[in-house]
Amino acid sequence: MPMLRLLLKMYTNLIERYLRDTGLELALVQKMVRHLGGSIYVESAAGQTTFTVKFPF
Repeated sequence: MPMLRLLLKMYTNLIERYLRDTGLELALVQKMVRHLGGSIYVESAAGQTTFTVKFPF
């Protein structure tokens, strides 16, 4: 589990540094989540969007 947290932190830093506001962030996160066996859900309402990520572990 510590290794997963490290990888997620590194991935988040990469996205924040290089991909912010490019439109690629969600696609990359979705690919990573699926690669780890998880799923990602999106709920949207007026002025608010919520992303939920679930992992099987």
